[in-house]
Amino acid sequence: MRFRLLARLLRLLIAVVVLFSLPKLARADVQACVDAHSQGQLKRDESEFLAARELFGRCVAAACPEPIRVECGAFLGKLDESMPTVVLAAQDEHGNDVPDVKVEVDGKPYLDALTGRATAVNPGSRQFVFVRPDGTSATVTALILEGVKGRELVGRFGAAPGSPSSSAPAPEPQSPAAGRKTLAYVLGGAGVVALGAFGYFALSGKGKLNDLRDRCAPNCSEAQASSVSRKYLLADISLIAAAGLLGGGAYLYFTAPSGAKEQQAFGVGMTGKF
Repeated sequence: MRFRLLARLLRLLIAVVVLFSLPKLARADVQACVDAHSQGQLKRDESEFLAARELFGRCVAAACPEPIRVECGAFLGKLDESMPTVVLAAQDEHGNDVPDVKVEVDGKPYLDALTGRATAVNPGSRQFVFVRPDGTSATVTALILEGVKGRELVGRFGAAPGSPSSSAPAPEPQSPAAGRKTLAYVLGGAGVVALGAFGYFALSGKGKLNDLRDRCAPNCSEAQASSVSRKYLLADISLIAAAGLLGGGAYLYFTAPSGAKEQQAFGVGMTGKF
């Protein structure tokens, strides 16, 4: 690593010596090569890959000193490996391809028309705007990853104003009353489940109690007695929960503004469960 750094510094030193040994006109050309070499690295480090590639392309020219050409060529090769590319397409409201589209990236012109070929783009969060000749546009925002080649992005145009598909009625928002009744159904269902749990634990506890009476009463162990107590405790908790859930559901349902025949259906369902 240290050897490569020293070699690089030596090549740049040679370039500087060559620069100051040349006539004024030739010196200006070499200075442009040095500037492209340094500015290209800055642009690359700022993720401005397109600008960096253009600058590196300048400093590989035959007019540049060999040390700079060699290093810029290496930079250019690595940059092309890391450069992401995208394949852009556009579709109308019916899913048909729309080739006659211009594309802007981050507010700057990018393509005059879609070609179906992969094109280079800078990495990072990019906004692609597809513009049709009539001025309608479609926007796609994408995170472009370094080194990813051929990612497909499709701009999808909606229905034109006044067309049948654009004039279709929007779905009606759910009313507050419907929301309250939906919550009431949820609470009611949970209450029924809790009521079923009460019945299970109560019957299980009673069965366990009768079993202990036949087997070991009055000399049953504390562990045996506590198992019965635990089942009755769970039955009590389930009953309290069922009462709260069913009561809350009934309150929400019957205090909501009446909209249809749902009240009768809810009443029948609750009666059937009890």
